[in-house]
Amino acid sequence: MAQSQSRTRAAQWAKTPQTRPDRRDAFIWDTEVPQLAERRRGAARSWIVQTRAGGRSLRRKIGDVEEMPVEVARALAREALAEIAAEGGLGLSPAETIASFAPRFLEDCAGQWKPTTLASHRLCFTGQILPGLGEVCVAELTKAQVIQWRDGLTVAPGTRNRALAVLSSMMRHAELLGLRPSGANPCAGLRRHKSDFAADYLDPAGYAVLGRVLDRAAERYPLAVPFVRFVALTGCRKSEAMGATWDQLDLTRAGGRLALPDAKSGPKALWLGRPTRALLAGLPRHGRAIFAGEDPAALEAELRPLWRELRKALRRPRFRLHDLRHSAASVGINRGFSLQVIGGLLGHADLDSTAGYAHLDQGRMVAASERVGAHLSRAFARPRTGGAPPPRAARRKTLAAPGPEDYAAFAESGDGLHGFCAARKIDPRLFHAGLKDWQKSGRTTS
Repeated sequence: MAQSQSRTRAAQWAKTPQTRPDRRDAFIWDTEVPQLAERRRGAARSWIVQTRAGGRSLRRKIGDVEEMPVEVARALAREALAEIAAEGGLGLSPAETIASFAPRFLEDCAGQWKPTTLASHRLCFTGQILPGLGEVCVAELTKAQVIQWRDGLTVAPGTRNRALAVLSSMMRHAELLGLRPSGANPCAGLRRHKSDFAADYLDPAGYAVLGRVLDRAAERYPLAVPFVRFVALTGCRKSEAMGATWDQLDLTRAGGRLALPDAKSGPKALWLGRPTRALLAGLPRHGRAIFAGEDPAALEAELRPLWRELRKALRRPRFRLHDLRHSAASVGINRGFSLQVIGGLLGHADLDSTAGYAHLDQGRMVAASERVGAHLSRAFARPRTGGAPPPRAARRKTLAAPGPEDYAAFAESGDGLHGFCAARKIDPRLFHAGLKDWQKSGRTTS
C-alpha cells in the first residue's frame, strides 16, 4: 500500500509541468489608457480593461492581442470604461478632465477637512492646479506631466508642496471612483521640494530653560503660561489649543482626551498624559474656552511678551511656539515610539508628515558611534592563532547541497521535507529552493 502511494506521488510530481501549467497572470499596462492592459497567461495574450465602480474592482476582456492592434484596443477600452461608469451610476465619464472632476472631488471629500483646509484646497486648484493641468484627462495624467507641472510652478516651496499633495489626494479619489486603476497615482513617489525653513526643537537643556521661564512668569501671565505648558506637553497646534473648549474635554476616560472637531486634518482626539490632566484639572473656568476664556485677545496679549522672554533665555531669536510641536514629536521618537504612534498622538493624516519630525539628537548619534566603534575595535584585536574561537559558521554542522537524485528520492519517499533532509544531511533551505525548479523541469535524475 505504501509503495503504491509512493509511486502515485512520484508520477504526480513528474506530470505536474504538463498537467498543471503556471496560471498566474502578468499585466503590461498601457501608457495612454491606464486602465488598458495586455494580460499574459501562459502562451495566451489578451487585452483587458480594469477599473473600479460602486466600490468594487471590475475587469473585462475586450479581445486577443494577435487579432487586435493597440489603437483598436484603446478605442474599445474607452467605450468599455464609459459603459462601466454609466452602469455604476457614478455620473462620471472616462474623458473627465481635472477641471470637471475638481468640484466632485471637493464635494465628496469636504467632510474629511476643516473649513479652512477646504478653502485652502480650492485656492490650490484655482491658483496652481487648474491653470496647468485643468484640460488634462484624469484617466490619462502621467507622472511626466505631473513633474513638468510641478517644476514649472513659480510659487514658494510650501505652496508647491501643498498643491502636489492636493493633486495626489485627487488622484486617489479618482481611483476609488473607477477613473484610474488602483495603485496608479502619478504623484506617488515624487519628492516634495524642500523649503529653506529649518525647524527648531528643544533638547533637555532647552526644556529646563523653558520650565524656569514659565515658573518665573506664572503670576505675570496667568493665561499664557498654562497655554504654553499645554502645547509643550501635548504637541498640540496653537490654533487647536486656542479653540479647545471645556465641553470637548473628557477626563473620565482612561487616560483622558480632548475631542477636537476642527483640527487641521479633520476631527481628532488628543490624548492626555497624567501631567496634562493635572494641569487642566487645576485651571479655573472663566468661559467656554479652556485657555482663552471669553477673551482670546487677552491670551494673545500675554503670549507676545512671554515668548520674547523665552527666546531671550534660550538665545534663539527665531524660536516659534510651533517648534514645541516639533520638540514633542522628536522626544517621542527618540524615546523609541514608532512613527505610527507619534502620528496618532499629533493627529497626522499620513506618515510622511510624521517622518519630518524624526530628528535624531547628537547624543544618540554619538552613543551609537561609540558602540559600533568599540565592537569593531574588539573584532580587529582578536588573535589569529591560539585560543581564538572559530567563526560561528564554522562551528555549525556542515550540510550538503542537494542534487537531482535527492529530489527524485524525496518524491518517492513519502517523508516530510525536514525529516528527509535531516536523514540525508542536506541543507533544507537549499533543498526547498531547488525543489520547485526540479519539479518544473520534469526530470527525476540528471
